[in-house]
Parts: sequence; C-alpha cells; structure tokens
Amino acid sequence: MRTIRMITTGLASLALLTGTAFGATAQSPEAMAPAWVTGQVFYGTQLSVPTVTTEDGVTHKRGESYVDQRWDISDSRLSGMAVAAWNSDVHELPDGTGVSLVAVGTYEIVNDEGTWVGGYTSTGQGADDALGMLETVTLTGSSAYEGLFAVLNLDWTTYPVPVEGMIILGELPPSP
Repeated sequence: MRTIRMITTGLASLALLTGTAFGATAQSPEAMAPAWVTGQVFYGTQLSVPTVTTEDGVTHKRGESYVDQRWDISDSRLSGMAVAAWNSDVHELPDGTGVSLVAVGTYEIVNDEGTWVGGYTSTGQGADDALGMLETVTLTGSSAYEGLFAVLNLDWTTYPVPVEGMIILGELPPSP
C-alpha cells in the first residue's frame, strides 16, 4: 500500500512540476513564445450603421461595426477574420479647419487555433470625419492562445492598414 501511495504521489508531483495533468498536454514553447509582429488589416463589410447625433459641435456615432475584416499578420497566431465594433466622437476644430476624432472599440479575431478579444482607442484629425486614425489595440488570447497577450498599433491613415506590435506571454506590466 505504501508503494502505491509513493508512486501516486510521485506521479502527481511530476505532473505539477511539468505543468501537465493526466489527459491534458501543455502548449509547446513555440506556441507560447513572444514575438514582434507586422502585417496588414483589410476592410470588412459594414454590419451595423451607427446612430448619429450632434450636440455642441460634437458628432456622436454609436454602434458601428464591421465583419469579415481580414488580418494578415507575420505571426499566424494573430492572422484571421475579425469583427470590429466601436463608438466615436467627432469634434469640430475651433478654427473651422477640420475635425478631430476619438473612438473606443473592440476586436474579436478568430482563426482555426483560437481567438483574440480586446479593446482599442483611436485618435485622428483631418478635413472631415473620413479622416485616418492611429489606434492602440490590446488583445487577450484564448483556446490555443490562452495565456498570451498582444499589444498592437494600427495606422488607419493608409490602406491596407499597417500593423505592428508584440505578442507576449502573460499580461502588461502593472501601472505605477
């Protein structure tokens, strides 16, 4: 009886030390490796037209979304098809020369191995509300990407939209 208990305890300890359990396998080191990524995003199809209101020189757009947005990224873990949804405020510049925009939204990127979900903020300035934006995106991986986090920058002033950023294991450092 003591021998069986020692073998069982030894196997359980080994499973804990290696990060595996019976019936489950750990992610390969390559699948969990950090990476600098570059790539492009291609427009999708508009899913919902925003509700638009204007108050005190600010145009509020709520509920805009697109589907089938293609992400072609140098690291296949971030490539896939995305749904994007956002709300934005377009502010008229005081001198009448154009507008500035701030937007807050979400992305869901899906491929055969897993999903990335997260949010973003965008800013932009131009002659009208068809201006380009600079965007910072933070995504959390699931399924095969569980435990991974991505921080990306998108430049919507050109098309296709260039992307660069990083995939990391874990999360962002804490704010001070």
